[in-house]
Amino acid sequence: MTKYTYEKEPLIISADNHPANIVVFQARDIEEACRKADEAISRDGIEGAVWQKTPEQIEDTKKTESAHKHVQTTPANIMHWLKGIAFSLLNKHYGPFLYRSFDNGAGVKFKLNRDFMAPHKHFEPSIAKEILQLARMFTLLTVDRRIHDTSNSYVNAHFDGKPDIDTDIRRNKNLVFNGHGVRILAPRKKAGTYIFHTNGKKGDYMCSQCDDGRTTNLEAISTLQPWVTIPGQYLFIHGLGRLGKAILHDWPIYEATKEEPRIIDVFDCRRPRTTRSKTMQPTP
Repeated sequence: MTKYTYEKEPLIISADNHPANIVVFQARDIEEACRKADEAISRDGIEGAVWQKTPEQIEDTKKTESAHKHVQTTPANIMHWLKGIAFSLLNKHYGPFLYRSFDNGAGVKFKLNRDFMAPHKHFEPSIAKEILQLARMFTLLTVDRRIHDTSNSYVNAHFDGKPDIDTDIRRNKNLVFNGHGVRILAPRKKAGTYIFHTNGKKGDYMCSQCDDGRTTNLEAISTLQPWVTIPGQYLFIHGLGRLGKAILHDWPIYEATKEEPRIIDVFDCRRPRTTRSKTMQPTP
């Protein structure tokens, strides 16, 4: 099988330079970011949104990560921390929750839900506040920390998921994202995610002879201009369950090692419980 590579170098997404199908914005926290992403993606021609954290927000995250370095490598401390702060709150107020960490894309390293807890050194306490906020906004939440030291060097662009035959049944315009789930991709180290603007012509890049909804025409995609997110940016996207808003994307090409791998957090947020009419308030 022919393996295609991208003909053009990726362009970094910024507030001043981004593809026409993406909106870039700033927000106080991830709850406000969800609302702004929802408003942006509801516009015609917009398929995704990027929350650009301010330098101050990025610095605060780094300080929190540094403060919890000792916790990340001590399972007993992590379990104590979770039970004492986050775990009981999630169970009491927010319902089912799952956190898991993947190493090189294979093997669950960390799980957290009502009945089972197995901490792992890759758990990141610094995103606990964001997890709590998302758990308050969505009925189901899964957070994966994916760690890779091997780059995807060939075109492997795709749409997430499959077309959902129940999409129209579940649509609720009173809820954020019309009641649909949303995936948030947040790179922590190295490049984020390649995204593409297809000018609304998804069919031109999908293989009609395949019925899985995800198989794409890699030769055609290789000629598109790739755009890439970077650490400090959170990308909000939909899959084929919301066909009109599904966005074509790919793993990026990057240089990394086992000592300094590419790390990206993937927040899968499903079944919104938050209405659009609710006034936005800063989270305490």
